[in-house]
Amino acid sequence: MSDKPLENLFVYGPLMSGLIYFESYLGDLQVTPVPAKTKGRLVHLAEAGIPVLVDGDGDGEVVGEMVQIPTRAFDRLDYFRGYRGDDATDECLREKRTIATEDGEYEAWVYVSSNERLEKLGLEGEDVPDGDWRAFHEDNVRKTLKKNAGRFPSGI
Repeated sequence: MSDKPLENLFVYGPLMSGLIYFESYLGDLQVTPVPAKTKGRLVHLAEAGIPVLVDGDGDGEVVGEMVQIPTRAFDRLDYFRGYRGDDATDECLREKRTIATEDGEYEAWVYVSSNERLEKLGLEGEDVPDGDWRAFHEDNVRKTLKKNAGRFPSGI
């Protein structure tokens, strides 16, 4: 990591704006999310309820957001993403990658994993269509609500 006061971070799961962990982990930082994409494959880890970007899998795209955060914020984000500097147990690594936005390309930190790492940790997942976890998550919520509509007629 550098000594810069702010660093770019690419988020692609529940850390995106409007989703469950955005306020907890990024809300107090007053970030302005910018729609962005990067290369890779997105896999949803059902047991954890979050996705992981799997590096080196084809030329797919992962949809997310780029935010600028203070370097001190990486401590809590590393913990959330299972990155502790222990190659034997870390779910993810944090590395710099090229991120594309409407305004051009930027270098940003990204939490990434690999098929080998996930297999070694016994983590299984399903591919996220179009690399868009927000759409995948919303579709799963709709399916669950529809499936349980008879049990909860009020539409909880």
